Amino acid sequence: MLFSYRWLSEYFEKPLPSPEELSLAIIFHAFEVESVEAVAGDTVLDIKVLPDRAHDCLSHRGMAREIGAILNLPIKDLRAGVSWEVEGDALQITTEDGTDVSRYVGARIAGVKVGPSPAWIKERLEALGQRSINNIVDATNFVMLDVGQPLHAFDAHKLMGTSGTIAINVRNAREGETITTLDGKEIALDPNMLVIASGDHVLALAGVKGGKHAEVDAQTTDILLEAANFNGTRVRKTSQRVGIRTDASKRFENGITSELAAEAMDRLTGLILEIAGGEVTDRADAYPRAHAPYRTGISAREANAILGTDITEPEIQALLEREGFSVEQVADPLKKVSVRAQEFVGVPYHYGASVSYDAPRAFDCSSFTVHLFAEAGITIPRRTVDQYVFGKKISEQEALPGDLVFSNTGVGTIYYESIEYIPGAKIPEGVDHVGVYLGDGKVAHATRAKGAVVVEDLATSTQFKTVVGFRRMAAPEARLAVTVPRERLDIQTKENLAEEIGRIYGYEKISPRALPTTEFSPTVHREFYCAQAIRSALANIGFSEAQTYAFSSEGPVALANPFASDKSHLRKNLVRGLSEALTLNARNAPLLGLSEVKIFEIGGVFPSVEGEHIALGIGIDVLGGGKQSVARVQELFLEAKAAIEHALGVSDIGPYLQPHTPPVSLIELDLTKLATAINAPDTYGETLAFQITPIRYQTFSAYPFIARDIAVFVPADVEEESLKDLITQEVGDLRVQGPTLFDRFEKKNKETGEVEKVSYAFRMVFQSPERTLTDEEVNGIMDRITNTLNAQEGFQVR
Repeated sequence: MLFSYRWLSEYFEKPLPSPEELSLAIIFHAFEVESVEAVAGDTVLDIKVLPDRAHDCLSHRGMAREIGAILNLPIKDLRAGVSWEVEGDALQITTEDGTDVSRYVGARIAGVKVGPSPAWIKERLEALGQRSINNIVDATNFVMLDVGQPLHAFDAHKLMGTSGTIAINVRNAREGETITTLDGKEIALDPNMLVIASGDHVLALAGVKGGKHAEVDAQTTDILLEAANFNGTRVRKTSQRVGIRTDASKRFENGITSELAAEAMDRLTGLILEIAGGEVTDRADAYPRAHAPYRTGISAREANAILGTDITEPEIQALLEREGFSVEQVADPLKKVSVRAQEFVGVPYHYGASVSYDAPRAFDCSSFTVHLFAEAGITIPRRTVDQYVFGKKISEQEALPGDLVFSNTGVGTIYYESIEYIPGAKIPEGVDHVGVYLGDGKVAHATRAKGAVVVEDLATSTQFKTVVGFRRMAAPEARLAVTVPRERLDIQTKENLAEEIGRIYGYEKISPRALPTTEFSPTVHREFYCAQAIRSALANIGFSEAQTYAFSSEGPVALANPFASDKSHLRKNLVRGLSEALTLNARNAPLLGLSEVKIFEIGGVFPSVEGEHIALGIGIDVLGGGKQSVARVQELFLEAKAAIEHALGVSDIGPYLQPHTPPVSLIELDLTKLATAINAPDTYGETLAFQITPIRYQTFSAYPFIARDIAVFVPADVEEESLKDLITQEVGDLRVQGPTLFDRFEKKNKETGEVEKVSYAFRMVFQSPERTLTDEEVNGIMDRITNTLNAQEGFQVR
């Protein structure tokens, strides 16, 4: 994204470093800065914000927050400061599916005057490559670039019903509906697309593009403003389906907080009143489920173990607070869990209660424990069964207040394996309920049987008749409980926090440390071991590894969203891709100085929807054709077969050949099955203690090459090498291959049988790293070579 240096500077009381110095600080602590360019009295920084930070940094305010954290500079609060709340029901908003639009804020402003934007807004937008349209549209773009919330403006008169009300409906498109977008593109809609509608009119593709029907124009006097939060997956799929990607869709695809909608609406409303006049007459906020702030945490020991540092807890707290995190010191997390559990007694039980949306107003048994541990700065899995697998096993005698106790109630669904934490991990005893052990035989838990959070005697509780185990969720050590800023959707675990601590602390301050030694010896993965042995064996006899597309135009497994018509399926074999690779490499053989193309590929294939396996494909092409070439192909296949069998210690790989294998130039075998037949070692042992040999690579030219042949008769006593020397003197810097001898024959005296002359034929390849060569250039080189050869006594170019 492009950022204005002047705009960023407005967020700070103190002056920022120069644009060049600022870019270095950003590079070392956050993002790549791809360019710094002076533009019309400003400086524009092109900062590559990656998807994991698009939630909060695709805006000037978000980037200013990041800069403030890096440089330890406080930033100004430039929020609107005023919320335009208006009584009345003239603006009605309905949503068909709350999961696809988590929030929709609308505001109507009457009496605006549409016209050119003030110079300062135009300058800001144009410096960032935006085209000024009018003051209303420019205001929506300006606020989006400022705070990161996509916004839209409709002509309110074009939406108003006969009663003077405006009804906005966020729904799925209906079969047969169409929309003409603001740029005049007509699009056929389908029910998979989310749209903004009013009555029978589709106003916009939600999160992607507005439509013509309610476009703001020079005659507009009343406007309806939209600030919403749409489901990123729905927006991305719609954007791909219609072939439209906008600044708005990019932000929704990566996810933004719903909390931003109202704040952006306040900012936009104030700006429009300032530059276009008018009065706020209606406002509505459809926000059925507000998301609670996310909590996690980290200890100083955990942070230093992850980063390899010795940062103190106060330093860690200060670093996190620089980034806007709220931090609470928790001396004894288990004690906090135990105490807080008792404070929630009486809170209603609700099966499936969400930690994010329902807590602490309602709980089920596992959301209760998740919420308690989050308050203590500990992240644990959501499901009871996963908490059971996640925690450290302890005995009842070892249990402390704040540890968890699990049971099998024998009622409803009992879980016998982990679902999300370690999928498939078996739990023979079964588990379906969890509570917080309080000590003295007491347990606090959210129970359906009592309809609320209760404290009971463990020995007499009906929910804990069959206790299956006790678990400890965290080490008994002081830690920092962290409340994550709402816009930081990327922060969920202690590892995420450690990364933030390391970035702001400065990676350059982290001293290198030797990795700890370990006695652990990884077990051998048979397929990988087999593949590596084959790679080495084939490379040692001159084969090159190819990597072709895993997608194809046909096959039993179709892609839901193919990116190209000829890449619509997963490949069912390797031979098709290898065949194309053989053709391509044969075409480039002169450039590479090859007379034989020998390639192989190891990769996944999908012969059916039921599964996949790893296959080995081998392709060989001997250039020139004829019986000798066919015989050479067969010879090379036998050589490859022998090398593989020797490397794997098997007698015959023939049984693993696939039935579709062509007879001559290509073969394919099932490496997954082959791997089961080899004698692989139990561990890698000393094979991992290898030295890395530095390899120097050279950039190849992207321009086409030209091949030329020349044949010359010479006296019988002239050697091949002397001819090559003569030719090389004239070829110049454009030669990349040759002269390579490809033909030689002798002309003998008919009477004596003595060799009188010998004909040598050479091939040369020319190419430039900077441009496409012309025939005239190469012809000039060949003319010089011809003249040089013909000037030698007894030489004659044919």
